[in-house]
Amino acid sequence: MNATATITVTENAATDAGTNSTLDLCSNGASSSLFAQLGGTPQAGGAWSGPSAVAGGNYYHRGR
Repeated sequence: MNATATITVTENAATDAGTNSTLDLCSNGASSSLFAQLGGTPQAGGAWSGPSAVAGGNYYHRGR
């Protein structure tokens, strides 16, 4: 018995999370967009995670 199979492979482009940068914040300062602080050419979307004061979207909110 002979058998054949066809397989289609789709390569998705790698995502770009941006590069590290340094951000100085004051406890009494304004909220700051973390996305705007990324270096490189980060893609929009994604989520911030980890123990941090990030609440809702990509903004650092002082006092949280």
